[in-house]
Amino acid sequence: MDFVINEWFLDWYRPDATAAEQKSVRVFFHHFLLSDHKIVVLQNSPFLQKLHRYRSTFDYDIPCRLALKNFFSTVLQNPEKCVVLQVATALPSVLESKLLTGNYASDQYLFQAAQATDDKIIVTTDRKLVEHIGPNEGFNFYNVESFQQTFLLLPPN
Repeated sequence: MDFVINEWFLDWYRPDATAAEQKSVRVFFHHFLLSDHKIVVLQNSPFLQKLHRYRSTFDYDIPCRLALKNFFSTVLQNPEKCVVLQVATALPSVLESKLLTGNYASDQYLFQAAQATDDKIIVTTDRKLVEHIGPNEGFNFYNVESFQQTFLLLPPN
């Protein structure tokens, strides 16, 4: 199964992330690597821009540096674990309008990437985004814990 993650994944590797966030992202990543699932990313998306920025900004922090380097080499450069879309998939006009209302335009890349998948799954910590879009647009939203329990077969924390 292919799915999309937003920037929580990168943010939880930051040196200033909480211990719980850092542990959670490590567990998520470990179990993702053991699964048959793939992450879908859009080339030149805010997610990839942040990844490259963090790799430079947090180079001084060895755990962060190694984790982001590991993600880059084992996932982003591995077609068995990652699909990198070169071109954004068109979104329905109703969804485009919703994303342009409020402060959600920067999340458009998530939907463009998810639109290219069968299940249209987005793993996010952004509850406001989920509430704003709602269940009627054909996308499936999961928070980190529910995604892990459902698709990575992890028990609850």
